[in-house]
Amino acid sequence: MAKGDGQGVGGGKKPRVLNKDEITSVKKLAGVLTIHQLSEFLEMSHDTFTRICERQPEVMRTYKKARANIVGKVAYSLVQDAIEGDIASRIFYLKTQAGWSESKKDDPIADSSNTVISFNVKEAKSEVIVTRGE
Repeated sequence: MAKGDGQGVGGGKKPRVLNKDEITSVKKLAGVLTIHQLSEFLEMSHDTFTRICERQPEVMRTYKKARANIVGKVAYSLVQDAIEGDIASRIFYLKTQAGWSESKKDDPIADSSNTVISFNVKEAKSEVIVTRGE
């Protein structure tokens, strides 16, 4: 015979559901925590969190949207810093987005203060030698 709470024959544990406050926490923490870390924060296993996301698709939508929003804000800030002249931001951006790499040139003629910066633009390999300290 079925129980009155809709669990069926034999009862069983009621499936875990995130409440509004917990979903708000997901939104706030999405930019700084992985799903595994978020599961730990919510005091549940990763498998339980995954099952919750299957039952409550809005949980994963909230996580993905909030995470993408934070990534977008940080990326925009990085590009702004690079445009405004921050050298570290420029180098990071070009290495991660334009395929640039930096290595010492093994050329006995070249001065040891020279650095070769390589990058790919539409599969065309290019090299630029940058002399430091001048």
